[in-house]
Amino acid sequence: MLMKLVQPDMQELMRGSWDAWERLSGQPASSSKALELSAFRHENCIISFWEFPRVRYAGEAILGLLVVGPAVDWKAVDWAKLPVRYFVLERGTEHSTTIFEWSPSGFVLVSPGPRPGRPITVFCDMVLDHVFGKQRPTAQDTARRLLVLEHLVVYSQASAYGKQLHQCPDFPPAAKADLHTIMGGMFSKGLRELGLWEYVSPREREFLACPVQELKEQQVMKISWRYEAIGILIWALRFIPELPAYDSQVSHEILKPFQGSDPARVIQSAQLRDQAEIDRAREIAELWNWRNRTRQLMVNGYPFEPGETLKRAGVNTYEDVIRMTAQMAAGEGDLPAPIGDDFAVKGKAYRDLTEDEWAEVRSISTERHFTLNWLCGYAPGNNWDNTPTET
Repeated sequence: MLMKLVQPDMQELMRGSWDAWERLSGQPASSSKALELSAFRHENCIISFWEFPRVRYAGEAILGLLVVGPAVDWKAVDWAKLPVRYFVLERGTEHSTTIFEWSPSGFVLVSPGPRPGRPITVFCDMVLDHVFGKQRPTAQDTARRLLVLEHLVVYSQASAYGKQLHQCPDFPPAAKADLHTIMGGMFSKGLRELGLWEYVSPREREFLACPVQELKEQQVMKISWRYEAIGILIWALRFIPELPAYDSQVSHEILKPFQGSDPARVIQSAQLRDQAEIDRAREIAELWNWRNRTRQLMVNGYPFEPGETLKRAGVNTYEDVIRMTAQMAAGEGDLPAPIGDDFAVKGKAYRDLTEDEWAEVRSISTERHFTLNWLCGYAPGNNWDNTPTET
């Protein structure tokens, strides 16, 4: 049976089993043709990964994954002696999923799963991180990510000129048709020539592939905010001594020292700060992002419902928990001294920020939290696009 995991007829075998279960149980099931399976190698294991037909009810399996191995020599392996671990992703409520692992006594809870609607590969990445451990990007991975982002933010700035050219009535139609070749296509070509294309994420590739005249303002704005990510990566790679405060955007001038640098040399010589230093920066970024979301909850009128432990500690409102957090973080040196029992930002209490100021601080801290989570190995499979920013 295990050998069939890597054979082409495994998918048909599973579809046949699905149909047989329907016949024997008398229960209607979704079409077995919707059952899809794939297998691949990861380190010295074989991973078999499949999607069940569309689920209807809570408790039904959405995805399954087998981890077979490890094995030193797959050509001479004794399949009967290989360890096997089986995981499933089950549907929970409308807004949740759960990962379980099979054991001789039944399925055991592993962790909450990805939010419904996320790509199915997120489940796979979460299981692999659980089995093989969380893996941080290397210094070379970080340098490559920095170089990719450098190309992206420059293109996001250049795209505005491309749009203007496309809208210009005097610009020849033939030139308009070829505009993407000399815009996103040119930047894509540059990344390929530098050997960096495989490190460009799927969403970044979509951005580069989109004809410049079709780029939406939100797409361009999202990439332009990656200057905050660049600032974090440059700091993590020891090129600058410290990060700007959380009420100050990273200057676009930060890339000037790298312009004209040999990318291969930047990658080869890359060195990261100590993990403890990066971890502490991540915790501070998460703290700021937590404050962003606390304000959002208050604006939305979401009630604060403290448990008995918090009540006994005198924490009964959002203002109480904000005051306590600001004081504790300042005492540990993670935040400046509070203003008005709140996070101090732009010379005032966080709650007094204008809408525009709040939007700016929110974007700064979200981007930095995102990037530091990636640096600390929180992204399943080190997948940049899937980096979480929960607080």
